[in-house]
Amino acid sequence: MRPKGRWSVEVDGLLEGFEALRGLVVNESPGPAEDVAERLAALVPLQVGLSRGVVGSVDWELFRGGLLYAANALEKAHSLFQEASSPEGAYWHGMLHRREGDFSNALYWVRRAGSIPALAGLVAFSPTAFIAECAAAATRRTAPPQLLEVQRSEWEALMLWSWRRLETLG
Repeated sequence: MRPKGRWSVEVDGLLEGFEALRGLVVNESPGPAEDVAERLAALVPLQVGLSRGVVGSVDWELFRGGLLYAANALEKAHSLFQEASSPEGAYWHGMLHRREGDFSNALYWVRRAGSIPALAGLVAFSPTAFIAECAAAATRRTAPPQLLEVQRSEWEALMLWSWRRLETLG
């Protein structure tokens, strides 16, 4: 399921030319080029067609963090997720630890997040079961395509959730 709409056009443009969201079950790929990480970290709402009024909102920080996560700038994404005081922020934090291969910490943050409305559309998706599947894949040192697909859908659902909330802010 590839969401359509302006948000995906803007996001694809930001991540163009970068192998974003590839091999995300466990981070084994190098980080992004420094210019990519810096460009995403310095992103302003107007660059993606949003109002300045979204600056400082939790959803804006999570949206930027999600882009950094996709670009494999995990340290910069981690600081944004850690500061976000929302269930979605806790969930992103768990996703980040899952990607780093820190599965027990990932479970902690996902459980702390609780139910995430943004993920309601993912059929038969259990965040804790997905962490277990990723841990098993890491043990086998494989990244099955179906896990990568689920992870991409999870990322898109969270990004779209933030985007829609940002659009309502102005």
